[in-house]
Amino acid sequence: MLRKFLLTLSFIFVLIICTVIVISMADNIFNSSVHEEIGELYSAPNNSYQSVDEVQLESLPNPVKKWLKSSGIPGKVKSNSVRLKQKGFMLPKRENDWMPFEAYQYYRIDKPGFIWQARANAGWPLYITARDKYYEGKGNMLIKLFSLFTIADSKGEKMDQGTMLRYLAEICWFPFAALSDYIEWQSIDSTSARAVMNYKDRTVAGTFFFKDNGDISGFEAMRYGEFEGKFSLEKWHVSMNDYSTFQGIRIPVKGSITWKLKTGDFKWLNWEIYELDYNNQLPY
Repeated sequence: MLRKFLLTLSFIFVLIICTVIVISMADNIFNSSVHEEIGELYSAPNNSYQSVDEVQLESLPNPVKKWLKSSGIPGKVKSNSVRLKQKGFMLPKRENDWMPFEAYQYYRIDKPGFIWQARANAGWPLYITARDKYYEGKGNMLIKLFSLFTIADSKGEKMDQGTMLRYLAEICWFPFAALSDYIEWQSIDSTSARAVMNYKDRTVAGTFFFKDNGDISGFEAMRYGEFEGKFSLEKWHVSMNDYSTFQGIRIPVKGSITWKLKTGDFKWLNWEIYELDYNNQLPY
């Protein structure tokens, strides 16, 4: 009887060890794949490091001009790459519990694109790894359980639109992008302006909102999202609050993302930026 118990215990121990090894290998493969994509994002040569002159701001709508001045970019050398660390909580579905997550994100500005790599705690011992990507005008969201089992691998025109809008909203963290040729600004009023982004034969647009002191406070657009297994065009709102300065640039460091659905508001993400580097292309 004791021998049988010890054999069973040994089998369970070996099974646990093998499972840990397989998951660890899957994590390494997932991370290596993301690092290859980061290298691809930054692979094209960039020779456009130039200082931002206030003259470049003159043709912009007043609230945009005020934001860029208050952000501190005039006189700074224009950044063409950004990396940051992010944390927060996400709610994939209304009926789920909030999941804490940590993420790394990498951007390129002269040729717009990003890689977002995240890990979310889905309740011990479960965790989810994710990679959202916008590159060469194409979007792709990859989600895996334990970096091993694919939960979602979304791509196509609706993903292209969604990730492109995400990039546009997130220029709040790298205001240099507001001066890019692929973004056109249109006046609305003293505290808002419309941004139109044209890239790779696709156009998206959204409205930025600003505080009286010039700080950026939000973004809103019609974006494709996936609900109950189907994509639909819905109002997407990003709130931005609390501000900090990284390398002399003032940015919002906390906020949330809410879908304004016909069935009611669905806040699905609370985010916080706690580390950011400009012109650093090395993976974390």
